[in-house]
Amino acid sequence: MAVDEIDGGERRGRSAQLAAMNMATRAEFNAADFLAIASQDLLTPLASISGVASLITRQSPAGTPHAELRRLAEHILEHTARMEQFIRALDCDTLDEGRLRLTTGEHDIAQIANRAADFFVPAARAKAIGLSRDVSGPARVRCDAARILQMLSNLIDNAVKFTPSGGAIKIRVCCQWSECEIAIVDTGIGVPKSRLTTMFGPARPGTFDEHGRRALGLYVSRTIVEAHSGRIWAEGQPGSGVTLHIRLPLA
Repeated sequence: MAVDEIDGGERRGRSAQLAAMNMATRAEFNAADFLAIASQDLLTPLASISGVASLITRQSPAGTPHAELRRLAEHILEHTARMEQFIRALDCDTLDEGRLRLTTGEHDIAQIANRAADFFVPAARAKAIGLSRDVSGPARVRCDAARILQMLSNLIDNAVKFTPSGGAIKIRVCCQWSECEIAIVDTGIGVPKSRLTTMFGPARPGTFDEHGRRALGLYVSRTIVEAHSGRIWAEGQPGSGVTLHIRLPLA
């Protein structure tokens, strides 16, 4: 083979390598750019929603006929504040290998669970679902309270969405030896036994499993639990609901 043919082959190889590197760089830039743009696009309407809710609270003083409207507006404000916190963290987080940015402190899981349940009282009431609690505390855990709230919200949201009207959801919190156990029990559509060990696996945004449960929310929840050195698993069968168990080490 001629020397110039070898040199030409090497040049083509280097060119292909360089093109691949450039493509990877552009892909990385575009992904980061997309997250930044998406974050801003989401924050703008969120600020508008928050502003309207604030206006309602100011114009609906407690103790007036509009007190219920004020309570609902305060509920919206709490949700939008939590959403803003998560959106601002979009370009800082990665779910790969359970890596998340955590801001940890000592928190009572019983209080966080009650707060998460409060978020879904209106949605459960609208579907005539009984949302009860069996929460004994304090159950103090070293954790990122916002992430634990996010995780519980994901799981309770799934339970509400896929529990039929007239069903029931129970949230339990208790301490067992050196761990805090949280259980979310629903009377929803259930999950086949074969899916119980895989339902928390990686999934693309917007995907659902064959039983309608939001797959990404389950994966995010598992990632948050494991980032706190905890465990999450499910028990249940089709037509008989699901019990989700979360265990976190006590502080």
